[in-house]
Amino acid sequence: MKAEDFAAEQRHCLVAISGGVAFVPPPAPRDLDVPRELARLEAEALRQIGRLEEVAAAFTVEQALFPLRLREAQLSNEIEGTHTQVEELLTAVAAPRAVSSAAVQEVLATAGALETGTTWVLEGRGLSHSLVLELHRQILGGGRGSQLSAGAYRTRQVVIGQRGDTPATARFVPPPPELVRPLMDDLLEFAAEERVGPVLDAGILHYQFEAIHPFEDGNGRLGRALVPLLWLARDFLERPLVYVGGYLAERRSEYMERLLRASTDGDWTGWLAFFTRGVIAEAERTQARLKAARELLERYRQALVATTKSPTARDALPLLLERQVVGAADVQRYTGASRPAARQAIEALVQVGALRPLGRVAGAAMYLAEEFERAIFGSPPGAQG
Repeated sequence: MKAEDFAAEQRHCLVAISGGVAFVPPPAPRDLDVPRELARLEAEALRQIGRLEEVAAAFTVEQALFPLRLREAQLSNEIEGTHTQVEELLTAVAAPRAVSSAAVQEVLATAGALETGTTWVLEGRGLSHSLVLELHRQILGGGRGSQLSAGAYRTRQVVIGQRGDTPATARFVPPPPELVRPLMDDLLEFAAEERVGPVLDAGILHYQFEAIHPFEDGNGRLGRALVPLLWLARDFLERPLVYVGGYLAERRSEYMERLLRASTDGDWTGWLAFFTRGVIAEAERTQARLKAARELLERYRQALVATTKSPTARDALPLLLERQVVGAADVQRYTGASRPAARQAIEALVQVGALRPLGRVAGAAMYLAEEFERAIFGSPPGAQG
């Protein structure tokens, strides 16, 4: 990275380090001049999020949140180059002892961190250094990078680029390590109250976190996790329903370029417009996913009424939205029924097509709710973006 890579008005943010220069982002803006188009995008994002909350009101917390959280964890890791199959993730959730893939462990660690962050914020503790460090510890506890100071801000200079890059050749060089803590102090102070608008503030927070790059690894996954947590902490959302990982994963190159241009050119408008379009797209898609899931629940409920007298099968149906890979033990725990009744319920759900056998996993017969899997993890019909 060289000074000439930066617009003249951004070069005051560069500091000399051994072998080159590093970029030190200015404090997160408390007052930003918002162009008309950006204000329009923010208003549309708020409208779509409001519509999503109305759709989600029909579901319990776990029915809506667990599969969306797992999907976000998968896609956030995909951005970092960790690829997994949905079915192997769902199977790992159902049978943790069967987990052998490091990639699956990383996704589950990210999902666990999202859950921890949600619980933390809903308990009223807000965004803080303690939360950020704990989430980082959990994310890196899952595999790749776990040796890189999990749960601690970095104490050495890092560069972003190809393996072997130096400060002179890297695509981006974040601030020196001694500036990480004060920069994070400022960012957490920014997060404490609304500044520009709920969606734009989340875009500012995410950019600022990535520019600071406070850890040796895990910055992208944690930075994306902070978006819904900010909205929860601000009481903008009651439940973390909106994630941006899907949109960013589809547009990974543009995502990285927009973040970079916000630093090199000071292009806040370009970055925030891109981010806000992502929020709109994901809010629309999640509406479509939950509507499809609601239709499946009703269709299979009617099929069960027509074909079986098992009340346990009908009681277990919502479990298929929450966890798309299940066994008889899961049905038994969820419904409180006896083991024979749980097995009969599984048979009834297979008969109407709600489940199909997967075989034995960790010694237990497991079943996949394939249509629910497609509804949550696939591309919803009619969604834009």
